[in-house]
Parts: sequence; C-alpha cells; structure tokens
Amino acid sequence: MGCRARRASGFRPRRGLPPEDASRVDIEFAAHQLHSLRAAEDRFDDPHDQIVVGPGNPGEQPFSAFRFPSLERLAKYREALAVRGLDLFPSPSAVFGETAFAIPDPDGRLVVFGVPRENLPSPAEFSSGPATKLPGRLQHVVVGTANLDAMIGFYQDMLGFIPSDHVVREGEDGDEVTVVFYRSTPEHHSFAVFLSDDARPDHHAYETTCWNDIRDWADHFSSLPIKLWWGPGRHGPGNNPFIMIE
Repeated sequence: MGCRARRASGFRPRRGLPPEDASRVDIEFAAHQLHSLRAAEDRFDDPHDQIVVGPGNPGEQPFSAFRFPSLERLAKYREALAVRGLDLFPSPSAVFGETAFAIPDPDGRLVVFGVPRENLPSPAEFSSGPATKLPGRLQHVVVGTANLDAMIGFYQDMLGFIPSDHVVREGEDGDEVTVVFYRSTPEHHSFAVFLSDDARPDHHAYETTCWNDIRDWADHFSSLPIKLWWGPGRHGPGNNPFIMIE
C-alpha cells in the first residue's frame, strides 16, 4: 500500500551492489529494523517503525529518520561522518533520544539517525480508531529531486548508503539514471530517490500481510471517505498486491 506514487514506463532496471559487495562502502548504512529476520507476526507490532505527523506546509517532508540498533554503533557512525567534514544538527524527531543527530541533504531535507528513546509509547496508545487494528508498517520512503547526481553523491559517497537497484532511461544520447533505490535492511529498499522537476516528497509505502488486508484498508478509506488513486492491482516490480491513495 502506498501514498502518492507515480506509474513509470519506458524504463529498465539495473542492479546495484549485491549484499556480498556491501563491504566496499566504508560507512555502514543505518539500519532502522532487520524486519526480514524476525517472525512475520512480530513485524506489524513494532513501536520503532513510525510516521510522525505534525503541522507544516503542503507538499513538504522535513526529514526521514533511520534507527541504529545500538548507541555504540550510532556513535561510531557519527564519528565517521564528522571526519568527513559533515555538519551535524540536532534531531527534530520525537521518536529518538538525545544522542540522535541530523544532516541536511542537497535538497535541504534532513536525514536523521538515532536510537529510539526508552519510553517510546506504542501506536495503540495514541489512538483507539479502527485503523490501529489494520496491519501497515512503514516500509519505505521515496523523494523526488531535480539534482539527482548531487543526491547520489551525498547519500552514497558521504553517508555510505548502499544502492540495491537503479532505473535507467535509454536515450539517443546515452543512458540516464532516473531512480536509485537504497536499502538499510535485507529488504530491497527503505529509501529511494527519483529524478523529478523539483525537490519534493514522492510517496511513502506501508506493508500489509495479505490480500484481505488490502481489502480492509480500502474499506476503511471508503468510510472516511478517501478515494483510491490506483489499484487494487499488482505492482510491476515485485508483483506485489497494492492500493494507492493521494
């Protein structure tokens, strides 16, 4: 299930670094959860996968945050970034503790790294509405940019993010990379950057457990009412069932 995604056509995928080549990147990519190593029934009741909603301007996404598994590994990563001369700023996330920090990317969006605070409440404590019973963990976030080369240089060369896939547009003047997918877990991607006309959020996606969950989410949206923007159907990459809303 996703929000605000766009259909892509006329593209072909190009594979990125395989897992066994990850050692080529000398800064370990932040891992917010090794979901695929956990039992399936545990994946959808984790207070550490959260989307934070607050006041702001339409069409803005001020930051994306990535969880480290320990304070020790977070500290080592912070030291490595400081050696590279990156300016570190306070974390804006209410989810993380005091050791978290943020770095602005070339489009001005903050990338936040941290460890969740110990007294982090579960999502069920915030709401008793019908949606709290529906599976839908935050799975990935995608942003658009008009400055893809600079974004790739920042996320890969400076932060050490590991690419898992590229989308390439074939043209008369040669191939052009238009999408880069990055992983922070054994899953295909947790974050991606699309070539766009401007800097903006593209979509964020949430994982359910089965077709019946897709049905139940669609029924929930219709009761609000929120119209489906695309689907139900099967997403081309991965062939996974989906619905999308705006």
